Order: sequence, then structure tokens, then C-alpha cells
Amino acid sequence: MVRQCQVRDLHPLGPILRPGLGRAQRPAGRWSRRTSGSHNAYAEWYYNTIRIPGSPAQQHQAEVYGGAPYDDFLDAWTARDFDPTGWARLFAAAGAEYVIPTSKHHDGVTLWEAPGTGARNTVHRGPKRDLIADIADAVRAEGLRFGVYYSGGLDWSVTGFPPHTSSAEVRELRPKDAAYNLYAFHHVQDLVRALLAQRALERH
Repeated sequence: MVRQCQVRDLHPLGPILRPGLGRAQRPAGRWSRRTSGSHNAYAEWYYNTIRIPGSPAQQHQAEVYGGAPYDDFLDAWTARDFDPTGWARLFAAAGAEYVIPTSKHHDGVTLWEAPGTGARNTVHRGPKRDLIADIADAVRAEGLRFGVYYSGGLDWSVTGFPPHTSSAEVRELRPKDAAYNLYAFHHVQDLVRALLAQRALERH
């Protein structure tokens, strides 16, 4: 049986890493994992909740950050303490066999130079690093298996939908057009190509 390592989420095979630019910006008050909409507790959903009129997150964003755009967090993110080698050693010591970082969440910020994102990724802004490649190299050096999670069902940065305020809206207000499908396809294709290229190198 494979033991698990807790970083952001628990998974029976190892850690799933999900960074959220709004993690440190969650306002005080009543928060629960079961709440949704304007009281969503997940930092990964901060970009959505600050767009909901009157939400605690929007109020917090106005009071603490002067209503600054969400992407200001991306530009301020230095990843100064990012230590993929230390992470990988910790995961291996905990008995994990797989490590699966989130390559893109619903805010649309990609942790590698994804095609079609222009400068809205961590290579051109914020850390100015390919975080996915850094994690992959460190994880493989420890003999662990590497994979990626990609959020393709939602992307608030490239769609004109209003913010989600209910579970029903999460199901209904999601991109289904051909242009978005192609956008997401190119991302996934790029990730798969990188994984396959690395596997080919490992075989030689």
C-alpha cells in the first residue's frame, strides 16, 4: 500500500500541489469548505469571489489592496522560498510514489510557458521560472513518478462569464466553444509532449 503525503490535497499515491495566488489574502470571518459562491473558502477561487459584488472577498480586496487587479498578485509573487528539491526529498521520505502539481487552475495562470497565454504565466511574470519543469526535475531525481493536473473545465481569464455564485452556475457557466477547446487542447498537448520527451530521454 502506498502511503500519502499531505501538501495541499491528500491522494492515495502522493501529493497534489495546488498553488493559489489568493491564499494569503483570504479575509477573516465565517469560512467553511462547504460554503460556495460569495463565501467560497478556497484560495484558488479568490479570483472568482473578488468579482462577486458585496462578497467578503471583494470587500477585503478593496480594503487591503485598494481593489487592485487579481494579476497584481502574480506580479508580486517571487516564489523566493520555492524549494522543489526539498519538496521532492520530503515526498520521498514520506513514502510517496507520485507527485502531481497543478499546472493551471481556474484563474488561468499557468506554471509553465503555456502556448497562447502570452505573458500570463510564471515564466514571464512573477517568479519568472518554469515551476512545472523545476518540480518535475526534482521529483524525478528522487526516483518518484511525475504527473500534472490541468484545469480545463473553467478558466476565468479567457471567458466573459460573470462570477460563479452557485454550484449550478459552475456547471452551466463554463466555456464550451471551439476557440476555448483549442486553447485548452494546446495546453494539454504541450504538457503531454514534455512528459513524453522526458520519458524518451530516461529510456536512453
